[in-house]
Amino acid sequence: MAKNTDTSIKLLVLYDILCKMTDEDHALSTNEIIDELAKRGIAVSRKVLPSDIALLNKYGYEVCSYTKKARYYYAEHPNQSRKSYHSGDRERYELRGIYRI
Repeated sequence: MAKNTDTSIKLLVLYDILCKMTDEDHALSTNEIIDELAKRGIAVSRKVLPSDIALLNKYGYEVCSYTKKARYYYAEHPNQSRKSYHSGDRERYELRGIYRI
């Protein structure tokens, strides 16, 4: 049972990272996502991450990727409002409300 809980938490944290830190113009690479998960105490391999993202897509969370590159972002929808803030050299976004397809 603990393994299922760990997987569920990993997916929630992955979703949170993608929502807060990405959009169509600011995607994260596989390594950047792995680093962000590690900052939150979650270990994931490069081989598992694409299947986790596919699982989010399967259940209606629209995570897109660039073709031929391992860069991912959460697709913004028109009824979402975002607040922009800056952290270092990277512009990041914070969602105000969650939209599920």
